[in-house]
Amino acid sequence: MAVTNEQIQSVAEMGAKVIELQLSLADHTAKEAFYQIWPFAYCYGAFEELAQHHRMDTVESYLLITIGFEELLLDKDGRKKLERAAQLQTNQFFIEGRAHGFDDFVQWLTTPDFRPLMLMNFFAFGKPAPLRR
Repeated sequence: MAVTNEQIQSVAEMGAKVIELQLSLADHTAKEAFYQIWPFAYCYGAFEELAQHHRMDTVESYLLITIGFEELLLDKDGRKKLERAAQLQTNQFFIEGRAHGFDDFVQWLTTPDFRPLMLMNFFAFGKPAPLRR
């Protein structure tokens, strides 16, 4: 079943709000987060999990990630950020950040009372906690 552009937009906005909340708790902005590979990858992984959770196909997933980036950054450079993510796929910091974002959002979407806070913890403590998997 294909999802509509409105559904993709709605899911992207929800994901962006959760990420923005973590960033605000850590006294950071999305623009600041996107300058570092690990937090950038966390955002990518979080949106990737949202796409998987909502059973989006590959094209829909990339659209969700692109729109999610645009929601976070309040600009229309989401496609450029997606291209940057493609270039970083083998970078160890990207791999780790992506896995943490994905894991945080899996837990949030499947576990009652769980709050995704890995991104906030990254900024607060300087390194991520171990993955929960």
